Amino acid sequence: MQLGSELTGLLPSQSMVRTGWASSCRSRAALTILALLGLLVPPMAAPQAAGSGDARVDDFLQAAKRAEGRKDYAAAADSYGAILELRPEWALIHQSRGVALHLAGRFEPAIESLKEATRLDGQLWGAYLFLGMDYYQTHQFGLAIEALETSDRINPAMRET
Repeated sequence: MQLGSELTGLLPSQSMVRTGWASSCRSRAALTILALLGLLVPPMAAPQAAGSGDARVDDFLQAAKRAEGRKDYAAAADSYGAILELRPEWALIHQSRGVALHLAGRFEPAIESLKEATRLDGQLWGAYLFLGMDYYQTHQFGLAIEALETSDRINPAMRET
């Protein structure tokens, strides 16, 4: 399947992937997007819970943030996964876990988390953006285009970024 010309410039070329350029640029781009747009969940965004659930969620959120600060994205993904065991319907945490897995280079599990995030909240354009990148990394080009176009429909302002 041919990539649409309007999306081709957004995705790394095969030579970029072979030389490793795409990986480092992907990480920098992802971190920039996350920092500018707040795609990862801030601690104050935790849903209200009764009893000891709040403390555990807060502890896991803090652990995820510390891991992200160390650029240990696999550990961050594990912390987000622990939160999801307590709050499985939290779309933003599915998105954050998917992004952390993406940054760790674990594209298949990232896809699963990001798909769940979009199932729970169809307006999470960042989840669709990373879903498109992960589909591309796993050579699912048609799905990549679909996810990127969905992200663009939800947030057309990002087209200019």
